Amino acid sequence: MKKDNGFTLIEVLAAMSIFVMLAITIVPIYTLLETERKHLYDKRNIINGLHDELQEWLYTDQAAGTRTVKIEHREVTLQFITENEWWKGCAYWTDVRAREQSECLYAYK
Repeated sequence: MKKDNGFTLIEVLAAMSIFVMLAITIVPIYTLLETERKHLYDKRNIINGLHDELQEWLYTDQAAGTRTVKIEHREVTLQFITENEWWKGCAYWTDVRAREQSECLYAYK
């Protein structure tokens, strides 16, 4: 007599191997997506902060200079310089991937 009331060991091993392959593929992709999400979130907030600081710098008519501020728990160096008729504001910071990043915005005097 043959019993047909369960899975064989081969079927269980095949199912587990498929599950493990999916997990091995999905976990690194998810981790990469989370890192990129954090990177873009920080970059957007830093650019918004740079824009606000540049506007303040323009309207108070301050001299060119450099200062360090905290934006979203990240240390950011802001540098403002004059290039002909333009104000140039640049932000420098280290991102979640431990890479140096910089973004610049320009404003007309």
